[in-house]
Amino acid sequence: MGIIKLIVYKIFKLEDFPCESCETLRLQLDIANHERRQLLETIIGFTKPAVQEVTQEPRNIEPILPKTVLWRTRQHQLEENDRMTAEKNKARQKEIDDLEKELGVEEKQKEVKDAS
Repeated sequence: MGIIKLIVYKIFKLEDFPCESCETLRLQLDIANHERRQLLETIIGFTKPAVQEVTQEPRNIEPILPKTVLWRTRQHQLEENDRMTAEKNKARQKEIDDLEKELGVEEKQKEVKDAS
């Protein structure tokens, strides 16, 4: 196979056919260059600061609402808020009344009023 290559090189006037020792040296040079590049990349990797990728969590994108609200809509919102506040206040007052009964606070208040 070496003779066929040599003949093809001579016929087409290609570069001189490299000898075996030249090929060996070229192969060793390629290996040395590759190792040197890897060593440089490793050294540079130690000196580089670690880069942290910032991942953003997907957000719920809300549509842009008009800045003006119709009075009827606003009135319904306010009434609903008032109803919810009133319900919370009633529930809180009921809890307070239950605790007062349990602790007997009403009886003590009556006694204080009768004494005065």
